[in-house]
Amino acid sequence: MIARLIDDITWPVLSIVAVAAVLAFGFDAPLDIIIAVLLLGIVTVLAESRIRSRI
Repeated sequence: MIARLIDDITWPVLSIVAVAAVLAFGFDAPLDIIIAVLLLGIVTVLAESRIRSRI
């Protein structure tokens, strides 16, 4: 099911979120900021997948 949600279009978004989280961790950002970035990215990926599946 997850593989179906994450199609070719959402991989770049997921990659950018992962890079942002690593950079935030590298710059000693608070843990709540890192978690918020990851959650926002996951929600964005899920929303994008749903919108694209309706088209």
